[in-house]
Amino acid sequence: PNPADAMVTVTFISDIESSYSVKLTDLTGRVIKTEVDNATIGENNYVMNLTGIAKGMYIVILQKGDAIFKAKLIVE
Repeated sequence: PNPADAMVTVTFISDIESSYSVKLTDLTGRVIKTEVDNATIGENNYVMNLTGIAKGMYIVILQKGDAIFKAKLIVE
């Protein structure tokens, strides 16, 4: 959900098994949280715990290999 409060789910499709990282940054680019996991072939759902994250606007960055996807996230 966006806006989110306690958790946010990042969903993506992968055509290969490989590692990926999810970063949460503030609007100045400062990294608030970084987590690494392994993707499976097909749909992947990554749940990020937002406990302790201050209310505001952030950028979620999913990086898998050379591919980088960014999305705005509002934490309430």
